[in-house]
This record gives sequence, structure tokens and C-alpha cells, in this order.
Amino acid sequence: MTSIAFTSLFLGLVLGTHPVGVAVEGPATQVAFEVDGRPAGQVAKQPWTAQLDLGRDLEPHELVARALDAGGREVARVEQWLNVPRPPSEASLLLETNAEGKAVSARLTWQSLLGTPPRSIEITLELASPRFYHLDTCFCPLAGGKVLYHPAAFTSAALAAIHARVAPNDRIEASEAEAAAFCVNAVNLGSQIVMAKAPASLRRKLAGLGYALNEVDLAPFILSGGAAYCMTLRLDRASGPQAAVLAAE
Repeated sequence: MTSIAFTSLFLGLVLGTHPVGVAVEGPATQVAFEVDGRPAGQVAKQPWTAQLDLGRDLEPHELVARALDAGGREVARVEQWLNVPRPPSEASLLLETNAEGKAVSARLTWQSLLGTPPRSIEITLELASPRFYHLDTCFCPLAGGKVLYHPAAFTSAALAAIHARVAPNDRIEASEAEAAAFCVNAVNLGSQIVMAKAPASLRRKLAGLGYALNEVDLAPFILSGGAAYCMTLRLDRASGPQAAVLAAE
């Protein structure tokens, strides 16, 4: 499967000739660019960048990039509109795959009219199994930057997002048995982890990384679909100030 994303994001007004680039993941032999449905340029190798004439007048334009295979057939496309109202900041995301076509990482392109870097990035992790109905049942951030998670609970796109942000040495994979015991639904405070009764395999993993495991018999609560984390109310988190909106009566 081939995917394509713009690495050039035009948030302000543009005219004249500009370099336009894309990132392509998967099989493609060339990239064809179009402006308002008309051919505007074509490149046959990386970097996938072409000098495009975007006109001499400040008018709205539809910019399209199409990834083509050896037979000239379209295998992926991406579009963006120019010279129209857009947010002051935008991002594009391209999933990168391995030789088997499985998503393994994600490439993020960010652009801001103000020139400021993002202060935070929100990531949506889609779950693939109804057995793991909530992120807390299959994903547990740990002190020190590590993450305990069950890979089979996530879609390939969600796994790519995790792999793009968490180094391999910081990813602790929970097996099917460990996740089924609701051990990922844990509470972490520094080097201490509180969780349901864990298989010996998980105890060895965590102890080898310097974590102290505090196991609790939560069998009656697991029957209702939750374990240690689901039984807690965090008091060390605070919401930022929000503007109040009063409705007229």
C-alpha cells in the first residue's frame, strides 16, 4: 500500500513559483502535481519536490499530488487548497511501513505562520480489539519514559504512532496472558507499580528494569472489567483555567 503527504504546507497567501514537496511511503515510480486540475509538474525520484507555478494572481487554487506506479496508474493522492482561510498551524502525518507492509513509524510535518514550535501533540490511539475497550486496559505510561502496553490491542496506525514516539528500549510489551490478567491496568508511582496478580513473566520484565511490583488480589473487580487503575481517582492532576460561558436565560 502506498501513501503520500505534503511536506510543503501553504498556510498564507502564495503566488509565483514555489518548491512543493511530498513524502511517499510504499511503491511509487513518480509523482505528478496538478494545479486546478491541470498538470503542473512531475518528478521521477526522491526527493519528491518540484518547482510549481502557482499563478500571478492571489486566487484560490487546488493543489494535488498523485503517486503513480510504473504503469502510470494512481496509487495514492493528497490535496490542499491555497489562498483560502486556513488555521495558523497545520500538520501532516505519513505512516511508514516495513517490507511486509506493516506500519512501524509515523512522520510528522508541522508548519506555523507564527514560527513557533508545538508545545504539545495530541495522539489518538485507536484500539483494534473489543476485549480492550479502553486505553487504560492496554497502555500504561511508566516513570522514566517507559511504556507498558499490549501491541495486539492497537491498530497498525496506533502502533506506528507509539513506535514513532517511544524508543524501542522504552517499550515493554505485555503478552496476551499478561494483558488478559489486567496487569496493564496498573498504577505507577516512581519505581513502584501497583497491579493485579501478575504472571511470573511480567514480574521478571519489570524487576529487570528496576521497578518494584506490588501485587493485589483484584479478582472480584476484574470480573467487572477493570483492575488497579480503574479503581483510582488521581489527585495529582489539575486542569488549566478555562473561560466560563454563561447562557442567557
